[in-house]
Amino acid sequence: MNKSILKISILSLLLAVNAPVMVASEKFPEPAADIENEINEVQITVSNGNIVYVKNAEGALIEVYSITGAQILSQRVESNCKSYEISNLQKGCYIVKVGKVTRKIFIK
Repeated sequence: MNKSILKISILSLLLAVNAPVMVASEKFPEPAADIENEINEVQITVSNGNIVYVKNAEGALIEVYSITGAQILSQRVESNCKSYEISNLQKGCYIVKVGKVTRKIFIK
């Protein structure tokens, strides 16, 4: 079998099972860099079904969307740890986006 056909077949198989693909020329990050990125990563959590907590996102834009795509909230995150009251929203599923991080939340 031709090497290029074999490479394409392996790549197709990996993509079919949604496995991460690592190109041979890519370098692995240093472990310390991974830990630092994990610590500084934006975190979105929901407490009691009516308060959204955002951490490590100062200056980023928080956006809340209904499941139909209607924008409910859009504002800058003012501090490193910020909470947002969402009890005024109807029960259902919402999308919260802070910077590049997106989460689906449910209000019961």
